[in-house]
Amino acid sequence: TRDGLNGQFSVAGGETFNFPVEITERRYGVLVDQYAFHDEDGGAGEYRGGKGIVLDYRVRGEEAQFTGSFGRYKFPPWGAAGGQN
Repeated sequence: TRDGLNGQFSVAGGETFNFPVEITERRYGVLVDQYAFHDEDGGAGEYRGGKGIVLDYRVRGEEAQFTGSFGRYKFPPWGAAGGQN
């Protein structure tokens, strides 16, 4: 009955974390170059899907470890109730 939520993202088991840039930089030793809504529309249908997040990090040290969990990078979410992907 409304557009999707903006700025929300799920990590691994569904936890949603939107850390402030200052905390991310201090805690993890990275620089956040960009933290913004993406410019793409949310898909066709009666209601617009929520705007996702663009996160660009720069590693400050000589070495780093990264763990990622990604979904829907190859196949977009399907439409519901007659909506498109």
